[in-house]
Order: sequence, then structure tokens, then C-alpha cells
Amino acid sequence: MDRRSVRHAGVLTCIPVTLVLVALLSLAAPAPAKAAGWEIQLQGQDTWVEHVSAVSDTDAWLIQDDPPKLMHTGDGQYWYDADNTGLTGDLDTVAFATSLVGCVLAHSGKVAYTTDGGATWDIVQTTCSSGEISFADSKNGWMGGLNPRGKLLHTTDGGATWEEQQFETPAANSVAGVAAVDAQTCWALVRTAAGPEVLRTTNAGVSWTHIAVPAPAEAFLCTIAASDAAHAWLGGGTNSSRLIVATADAGATWSTQLSASSGGYVESLDVLKDGLHAWAVAGDGVVFSTTDGGTTWGAQVSGVGTILLDVDFVDASTGWATGTSGVVLHTSDGGGPADKTPPVTTPSRRNGCWVNASNANLGFTATDAGGVGAWRIYYAVDGGPQSWGWAGGFTVTLASPPSDGAHKIKYHAVDKAGNEEQDRTFTLNVDTKPPVAGGLKKTTVKRGKYATIRFTVNDLPPCAGTAGANIVIARKGKLPSLVAGTPLKKAGKQTFRFKCKLKKGVYQVFVTGRDAAGNLSRKTLKSTLTVK
Repeated sequence: MDRRSVRHAGVLTCIPVTLVLVALLSLAAPAPAKAAGWEIQLQGQDTWVEHVSAVSDTDAWLIQDDPPKLMHTGDGQYWYDADNTGLTGDLDTVAFATSLVGCVLAHSGKVAYTTDGGATWDIVQTTCSSGEISFADSKNGWMGGLNPRGKLLHTTDGGATWEEQQFETPAANSVAGVAAVDAQTCWALVRTAAGPEVLRTTNAGVSWTHIAVPAPAEAFLCTIAASDAAHAWLGGGTNSSRLIVATADAGATWSTQLSASSGGYVESLDVLKDGLHAWAVAGDGVVFSTTDGGTTWGAQVSGVGTILLDVDFVDASTGWATGTSGVVLHTSDGGGPADKTPPVTTPSRRNGCWVNASNANLGFTATDAGGVGAWRIYYAVDGGPQSWGWAGGFTVTLASPPSDGAHKIKYHAVDKAGNEEQDRTFTLNVDTKPPVAGGLKKTTVKRGKYATIRFTVNDLPPCAGTAGANIVIARKGKLPSLVAGTPLKKAGKQTFRFKCKLKKGVYQVFVTGRDAAGNLSRKTLKSTLTVK
């Protein structure tokens, strides 16, 4: 959004006094209170906002991919086009070390750098593309990417020049992320044919230590963050869960801090220098945060369900997150409290209900009011293996043909935060045997009086022990004069009583038995009703 379109509709050469008074009152009025938790600043565009770089609570930069565009906010609220870098084509990343010093990397490998907060830019060609940049300070930073294999480049002059560094990894690799700590220390995440690997330097890249990562074989690691030479975090996921692993001893050992069987991969991590405050964004719109270095992670409500791609904080309170659908999120309170409330599952039927062979199924949906969103519902039928369905809704159908009797379905929902509902059990009763109707007698009634039609409906166990009937009364060869159904009640003797307003004559009466499961009697009873 062009800031001028929000703040300045145009230049007025003659301003009425009333407008001046309104302007003065506006200046005197207190600033509006900022929203708690995460607030949506931008959304709804058919573009990905892939990277964000935050400098202060008012100063941040981002890159969107379609069309490629650099955007800036100078007040922490409104974003405007700042695409005067001179770069063309796709943009890969943006990184600002201070309010004045920053770089933008294009897919072509060209880097635009500024030393005056984006007022002017210079361009330098590098040997890296499709990468990331991380600054330790206004002078020192690293770039990681590929072209065509993994590359690590280093700058000591704020991005004006870049020197390629050697790190001796297999040819089939890429540098997926870099995390600069200080002028001497940097971490990098490398993908190789053999799996993920971490590199670390403590001598400004003169040499790099190769560190194995004991992640699951199917793990895909997307991002790296570090607070010092000893502490680093990796984020990604497996086929069944999102994943955060961390080291506190320079990579000698790694521990799994988050392995929630819910939602998408961890796409980006950001850790403050204190090593305690950190945030992670995931592919299902969830933001995770920690204030104890990752001993505990809590899921925050972001307000969106789209893929979140990047996150960057300036302190324990202020940060931005970006993602698909043009999403830009902002928080001034660290993102708010963690969601600790489990979701709630709602079955489509009343517990203990009866069904027949044609409708022996049960629907489920789950909601997570005020939370990060329900994810899956896990269930097991009659003590069998556990299966799952999406929380938005699905149907469990019993094996065909279903056996008569009670079937127990144990179920619980899980939300995107990993909160689990307590196991609940639903009893679905199956009755496949039709009821038996009989005992229908001829009936005579005077017009205007009450007629009582008597019959019996019995049901064979297992059953609910209740029955009713569908009744049709019609002249022979004519359309029905009356169609009715009797309510379910104790099986056995049944009656249908109604005030007879039918014309005088002889009517045919048809009675079909019906049980609680919806089965109909195989035989429809026939008799007559004579109206005098």
C-alpha cells in the first residue's frame, strides 16, 4: 500500500478553518490503543510476502513475490512501496542491520545495498542467488544460498562487497539459512544429499565446523536461528509433525524442543540475543513462542490460517510475521498468551442413537473457539486401530454389512497448538432387522368424530424397544386423503387417533411399521375405514 494513499489524499492550497480545527483536535487526541496479540496489517493479495526485516518498533522492511516488490513502514503501521533499488526480476530476501544499513538480494545474484535507510541504493553482483542474508552488526554479515550449489558469502562493509567462503560440503547441496551472531560467529543450515547439516564458524568464516544433526530421517529442516556461539535452533517438520531442535553446547548435542503432531512445518525462527525469547511460524498460520529458551513453547493465535513464511522481532514485545495471501502481521506485546484450551468435537447424532444398515455412520466436526484452530479428530471403532479425519468435518462408516448391537467409537480432537481433547466415547447402536406389523382391523367412524385405528408393531432384539408406523388413508384409485406418522413408543399395541373430516365413504388404510433405527416392516398392512 502506498502510504500517500492512506495519509495524503492530495495537496490542499486552501484549507478551511474547520479542517484546521479538526486537525488540531486530532493531534491532541491520544493515539489509538494497539491491539493485543497479533493484528493483521495487510491481507488479501494474491502474493507471498516471503521475508521481513524489522529494525525498530516503527521501522521494518518486507519483500513480496508477485509482483516482486520491496515495501517499508516508517511508523510501524502503514506500508508503502520502496522499490527504488534498481533491481529487476525476482527478489529473494531483505536484511537491515540498522535503520540506515541494509541489503536486498535478487534472484540474479545482484545485491542492492543502502547506507541511508533506502534513500539511495548501490548494486553489486555476487556469486549467490536464492538465498538469505543475516547481519551481525552494521558491517559484518553472511549470505547463504546456491548458484548452482551451496554458497556462503561474507561482508565486512555492510554489503558493499562480498567474499565467497569455502566450507567443503558435497556438491549436491544448498545453504538453506544463515544466522549471524557477531563479527566472528555465524551458523548455517546446509542441505546435502545425505541429509541436513549445520556449519558454524567462530573466526569470521576462515574455517567452518561441520555439525551433524540427529533429526529423523524424513525430517525436512527449513530454518536456523542462533543467539550466541553455543545456542542454536533448527525448525522444520516430518511427515507427521512439526519440529524444533536445539543445541546449547555448540552442536555437540541436540534436543527436540517441539514435535507436535499437528499442522504444517516450522518455516522460520527468530531468537533474541538473550537466548530466551524466540518465535517460530508454521505452514498453517500458527505462531509459536517461548520465553525460556525453548524449554516450553506455546502456540499463539495469529488470526490467519494461511502459510506463515517469516518472522522477525526487534525485542520481546515488537515483531512482524508474513506469509501467503499477502499476509503481514504485527504485535506489540510479544504475540499474546499461548493457547492452552483444547478443541471440542461435535458428533452429528445423539449419543446412543439407533441406525440401520443403510445409515450406519457418524459424522464429526471440531471447533476451537478463541484458539489457534482445530486440526484433526482421532477415532477408533470398537477398539480397533486409530484413524483420523480433518476437524472441518468427515464421516465414519461402520464396516458393511454392520453387525447388530452397540458399537463404541472413541474419539478426541487436537488443535494446531497440540492441545488434545480428552477421549470421549460414542455408542452407535445398529439394528438391521425390520419390525413386524400386524393386527390391523376394519374401522368405522361417524364424520366429525374421532377415529381410532388399532394395530401392532413389534421389533426383534437387539433394538431400542420402541416402534411407530407410517399411515396412508385414501379412496381406492385416488390420491391419499391423509398421510401421517405415529411417534415412536413402546413396541406392541399401537393406535392412531384423529378427528375424521373425511367425506362419507369407504377408504383404504395402509400401515407400515417403523422402528427406532428407521427400518420399515416388510409387509404393509391393509384394511378399510368407513366414514358414515
